Amino acid sequence: MKPSDTEIKKFLASGLEFEAGIQRRGADNRKGSLDSLTNHHLESRQILMSTFGYLVNAKLGIPGLTSDSIHERLLLLSQFIQGAHITEICIREGYYAKAAAVLKQEFETLTRVSALRQALKVRHGKLVNIQSVHRYGQGAIYGELNDIAHISKPDILAGIIENWSSGKAFGVSP
Repeated sequence: MKPSDTEIKKFLASGLEFEAGIQRRGADNRKGSLDSLTNHHLESRQILMSTFGYLVNAKLGIPGLTSDSIHERLLLLSQFIQGAHITEICIREGYYAKAAAVLKQEFETLTRVSALRQALKVRHGKLVNIQSVHRYGQGAIYGELNDIAHISKPDILAGIIENWSSGKAFGVSP
């Protein structure tokens, strides 16, 4: 039996309401996380973004010496800066698995920038080996982000859900 137009509209409206509930929960999480930050945290972020803005504006329209390495680093850093807000939203609103994927990409971006700056061999279309650039155990952090981002280990996702249900972390489920 084919559903009526009214039933279809009601069904589609329920999907919109479900999504709205997720977004409301995310907004509540964001407000709670902002309320818990100290001025130090907010000032650190503001100083970082102000520094980026100052550097971009200081060089805007001024020709300078360049190279393939400098060109690629500028492209990578511009993408990093543009994505800062999205990364923050994913973390603060409780989209933890999505945040892991975004943070993993940012880690890869900064690793590539570092490798280019150190004049290490960087191949087009290939990721830079984290261990060859970072020397302070960042590979372990990258590995954890990778596990969550690729959802290859369901026990990790179960741990996130467990933290949500115990009140240790807040996700976005309505």
